[in-house]
Amino acid sequence: MRVRYKVPGTAEYHEHEWAVPYAGNAINLEQASPAMRLGATASAFSEWLSSSPYAGGITPDLLLGYLNGVPETYGADSRAKKLEWMIRQAKSLAGK
Repeated sequence: MRVRYKVPGTAEYHEHEWAVPYAGNAINLEQASPAMRLGATASAFSEWLSSSPYAGGITPDLLLGYLNGVPETYGADSRAKKLEWMIRQAKSLAGK
């Protein structure tokens, strides 16, 4: 993994690199923790919104499926519910 960033308030950039070991088979996103599903859904939604080539196969319905049950996990924190609402709005606007 590589990270490159600009030091705030300067013109200086830093770059770091780490090896990320592969630890075996990953579970399906449907079985992942609510936090992982929320993060993956938000990321995939942003790729879909920008018509990214990395969003092939992503649909609002697929995203809503990944998000199923997640907003309830976060209770008073309304951001997951807002993401669900935004996906539904985008689906409606896209005519899907």
